[in-house]
Amino acid sequence: MTKAIKPKKLLTSTLWFHYVVDAINAMGLDGMQIARDSGMDMDLFSLPEATVPDELSFIMLHKAVGISGRPDLALQAANIFKPNAFGAMGYSMMTAPTLQDGLIRSARYTGSVSQATTSRLTSVEGGAQFEIILQTSNLPGVIQTVEFLTLVLLNFLRWLVGFNINPLRIEFIHPKPAYVQSYLAFFGCPVHFSTGHTVLVFSHEQLALPLITADAVMAVFHDRHAEERMAQLGGSPFTLQARRLITQMLPEGEPSRQLIAQMLNINERTLQRRLLAENISFKDVLDDVRCNLAEMYLANPNIALQEATGLLGFAEQTSFNRAVRRWFNCSPNEMRIRLRSGKSALG
Repeated sequence: MTKAIKPKKLLTSTLWFHYVVDAINAMGLDGMQIARDSGMDMDLFSLPEATVPDELSFIMLHKAVGISGRPDLALQAANIFKPNAFGAMGYSMMTAPTLQDGLIRSARYTGSVSQATTSRLTSVEGGAQFEIILQTSNLPGVIQTVEFLTLVLLNFLRWLVGFNINPLRIEFIHPKPAYVQSYLAFFGCPVHFSTGHTVLVFSHEQLALPLITADAVMAVFHDRHAEERMAQLGGSPFTLQARRLITQMLPEGEPSRQLIAQMLNINERTLQRRLLAENISFKDVLDDVRCNLAEMYLANPNIALQEATGLLGFAEQTSFNRAVRRWFNCSPNEMRIRLRSGKSALG
């Protein structure tokens, strides 16, 4: 029997967890105790440059909702906004000249905050959409985490432009919740559920808005710091950058090592050499990203298997089926049943 492959445990900066704890505290709960109960290593938590498993944020928010009895607590907590919530990535965004440039920096430097989240800005009719992609999905609290992260980002963008900007619309992967009025109140725009992705859609006019914190001189410093934080997060700078670009390119087909190298402005042999210095190959990075995203797509009943095949860059359904069998020791349909029943991907 083929042994199931365990996806790599992805890490997030403790700076983000400090913000989550503060937001939970503001809701009248004991954020530090919830962090402990969720399995947080408090010695690491006290180190601002440390990293801990990303899944802890899911667990913390899920516990906070359960303790409070308030299903919309994550949305409420996301309004306890602090400009430093995103660390180096946030400071880089602040120096951008326009909202669009700020979102481009967010997509570029998400890896300075977390290995488990990627994002991309793509054009749509009338403007552009900013997509948030979580590579951890089969955990309690995923909906609360998506709610929290999306609203924190929007509140940050509102702070950057200096007024209460509302997107054209927001789309979520998860089903419509019972507390949908809270969404309408906090996001201030049409909200759609059970879609194939989590995106915020902005108009061309909104994207062109100047940021009140723009600073071309400081941009050089903060961009460099964000790059350094990406390198420090997990100690694998090229692995992180390769993961981010692979995630962005998969819907267009399987990205080659040559293509990713070109996007990093280095040659193919240099990319492979630097990845090997980080004890991983390009093939393994590609496979691990696909494995994490596959679990997310299979957990979403609104994404058909054929669509998941395309989103993961497989040319044929049979290739996707074989990969799922190798990763999880079951078929895609069997995996869906596991995920819907709340079982671990690893049985």
